[in-house]
Amino acid sequence: MSTAVDELKEVIGISQACAALDLARSSYYQAKGGSDKLRSDEPTPPKPQRRALTPQERQEILDVCDSERFC
Repeated sequence: MSTAVDELKEVIGISQACAALDLARSSYYQAKGGSDKLRSDEPTPPKPQRRALTPQERQEILDVCDSERFC
């Protein structure tokens, strides 16, 4: 089935080819092996938070919290 979709997708697109063959698009993509990015075993690094404190701001807060006033 996926070879038929491969032939038709050049002419009418994947969505219409799957619909014409009564095949779910998810089944087509699964048969093709999915995206390489989704199948990667390497963890993605976390995105930096926009509102995160800078290292200097963080140190200033820690200094205040460690001051004698808060002990």
